Amino acid sequence: MRKVYFFATCLGTAAMQEAVLSGIKLLRREGVEVIFKKNQTCCAQPSFNSGYFKESKEVALYNIKQFPEDYPIVVPSGSCAGMMSHDYLQLFKGDSHFDLVKEFSGRVIELSQYLDDVLNVDYEDKGENIKVTWHSNCHALRIQNSINASKNLIKRLKNVELVPLEFEEECCGFGGTFS
Repeated sequence: MRKVYFFATCLGTAAMQEAVLSGIKLLRREGVEVIFKKNQTCCAQPSFNSGYFKESKEVALYNIKQFPEDYPIVVPSGSCAGMMSHDYLQLFKGDSHFDLVKEFSGRVIELSQYLDDVLNVDYEDKGENIKVTWHSNCHALRIQNSINASKNLIKRLKNVELVPLEFEEECCGFGGTFS
């Protein structure tokens, strides 16, 4: 049986619990054992984007200690997955903890990437015909590169038409420090 850690994100645990539970259900539906560490915290992106690098390193090292086993760390957010899999490496470049961080970052994967690229899920579409569009968030698009996986999951649904969004890759204006 496959095992994964699930990193819910601070926003997921504070305000989007249903999305977190849905992500876990999708993994369990595919026979994946999900390990949820109750003491997980923020990925450190807000502090990193604001220039608080020392504090960001402390949060990153705390996160690394929370997920010690060699299991994938599934993250339902392109922003947080990008921070943990790519920005941690930048943060710790030249640091004595770099090898530890590199090992950890190599296990981080965004939820849609895990469902699409690793599990190659096959969902039966039971919904009514619907048209949807997609707006890419900056980190998922430019750092984590998880947009294709997300769109692939949508495209697999026979009753869903994915309509291209003009200026899809433009910034939404939310801002790197989350306004």
